[in-house]
Amino acid sequence: MTANLEIDSILQRAADGGRISPEEALLLYTEAPFHALGEAADAVRRRRHPEGIVTYLIDRNINYTNVCVTACKFCAFFRAPKHGEGWSHPMEEILRRCGEAIDLGATQVMLQGGHHPDYGVEYYENLFSSVKQAYPQLAIHSIGPSEILHMAKVSGVSIEQAVLRIKAAGLDVFEVEPTPSDNPILQLDNVVVTPHMATANRDSMIKKSEACYANFRRVLDGEAPINTVQPYRAVEAAASTG
Repeated sequence: MTANLEIDSILQRAADGGRISPEEALLLYTEAPFHALGEAADAVRRRRHPEGIVTYLIDRNINYTNVCVTACKFCAFFRAPKHGEGWSHPMEEILRRCGEAIDLGATQVMLQGGHHPDYGVEYYENLFSSVKQAYPQLAIHSIGPSEILHMAKVSGVSIEQAVLRIKAAGLDVFEVEPTPSDNPILQLDNVVVTPHMATANRDSMIKKSEACYANFRRVLDGEAPINTVQPYRAVEAAASTG
């Protein structure tokens, strides 16, 4: 119980399996005490899984590069190409970190990084196959819709070819879960990439990607200094126009 009767009522309804509105969800997010939220969530788990078994895995997040041409507004991780703080780990370092993860009991690694302007499908094929060859017991979790679009564009191949090739190289789990869709971007075996997963429709994402490339190409070609290019605003403008 909390000191707020409205929050108590919402939490109890949710714990009992009832629906809550977006406004109620926002209230819980901003006002509900942490432990009260946990108790409600645990009640749902116990109802759905009365056997009382909770599972988890040990996973390590390994970043291979912070160089990125996308420049998402919320990201403090990325550095633009040619930025002095940009880096890309060599394969030896990535494999060393995989080995450390196994020594600590990990069964999976999350390989995550920026949209490097030179990293096409070939890079990811080498990355995944190298990890699988060195540590076949590790599950590889990586790659979302934006990375698929990016690597396909860099390598000049279709989205379908990119997905098939990186899965064949050793990728076990995509960053997105399979989701039914009446309008998928791509559906292959157990993989469904939808506009919802991509946070925008396919055409909008492609426009954003193209705008990012054009913007950063100016930097790479020496036509503009890094600190004068505003990639995200340029992307938004390109995506909103024909």
